[in-house]
Amino acid sequence: MTLSDVRDLTQEPFDSGLRGLRVTGNTRLELKEDFFLRWKITSLTSLDLPQNNITKIWQRAFYSLADLRYLDLSGNSITTLHSQTFYYNTRLIVLTLSRNNITDIHPATFQNNVGLERISMDGNKITAIDPELFKNNVELLGVHLGNNRITNIHPSTFRNNRKLGSVYLRGNKIISINPETFKQNSQLLNLDLSNNRISDIHPSTFRNNSRLGHLDISRNKITFSFNFELYFPMNTNSDTSNPTFRLHYINVSANCLTTLDVASMKWLNETPVTDLTANPWNCDCSALLEVWRGLKHKLTLHCASPEQLQGKSWDVMEEFCSLVGGPSVVTTTLIVTGVLLGCAIGGGLILVKVVKRRRKEPKTPEYCDVYASRASYVSVHSYEEVGAVPSNLTVESYADVGERPPYITVLS
Repeated sequence: MTLSDVRDLTQEPFDSGLRGLRVTGNTRLELKEDFFLRWKITSLTSLDLPQNNITKIWQRAFYSLADLRYLDLSGNSITTLHSQTFYYNTRLIVLTLSRNNITDIHPATFQNNVGLERISMDGNKITAIDPELFKNNVELLGVHLGNNRITNIHPSTFRNNRKLGSVYLRGNKIISINPETFKQNSQLLNLDLSNNRISDIHPSTFRNNSRLGHLDISRNKITFSFNFELYFPMNTNSDTSNPTFRLHYINVSANCLTTLDVASMKWLNETPVTDLTANPWNCDCSALLEVWRGLKHKLTLHCASPEQLQGKSWDVMEEFCSLVGGPSVVTTTLIVTGVLLGCAIGGGLILVKVVKRRRKEPKTPEYCDVYASRASYVSVHSYEEVGAVPSNLTVESYADVGERPPYITVLS
């Protein structure tokens, strides 16, 4: 059943068996004392009151709704909640308070909602969460606190929420996460810490969250070299005593990471989805080159330094590092070819000079006019051929041999 305007309600009581009610778009809705009891509404299990410009909820407004399980108060203008607003709604399972103007919440607000499984308070103006706020909510599975003004999460905030599977804290002003914050949440599957001001995370922060599958720490100020294997060991051969992880998604984009180590490269190759974009990567040949070779099939990142590579894909490192760190195969080939070519040219020039010099020498009939130039040859004879005679070298010129071509005989 839908109510478009509470002013049009008749004096007749509602059906006592009414289980669900939705009122939306009403600019005059006021949740005063015993509001629903006045209309004999007592059996509701689901109540949706989004976007009704509600500014205040009286302490006993939901007094008659003992069976209420689902309550949606999103998109209103609520600024405060009385500590006993939901005191009588002991069967409440899902509570939505998103997109209001709530600044603070009394630590006893949810003390009687022991069956509460999901609570959404995104898009408010909350600055702090009291460590006792969720103390009695032992069935809590999901908490949405994104887009508020929270600066710190006390390490005891979720200590009693052993079934907690999802925590969303994106878009706050959190500076750091205490290593004890999620220690008791062994069932944690999804954690969103994106768009905060976190600059450092201790390696033991997630040591008890071995079921963690989705982690988003993008758009923070993480500046250290994030050793993924240290934070999330994935095999029993790890040097750490932490339990092993099987993360299927991790987002560390838009931080201040400049480099990765080889251990992280191997770790990243085992993770299905990883986002490392929008970090100021230093495409240094001694640090990131090997990582690039191991991850280029999976990731495409862009260099922030050195200056000549700024804004370019890290695929340019292969050529760049070959020039900076030493000659590549192509470069070496060019160098060798150049040396050989230089030697050939130099040898040719020397030969030309020798020929010119010999042409200027006085000619003799025996040398120039009678004999055409012939190729000289070398004759080598072994001991068996010439007998045991000491080696000798005989050089005979044109003048010695007459019409024979010059030759050299070596006897060994």
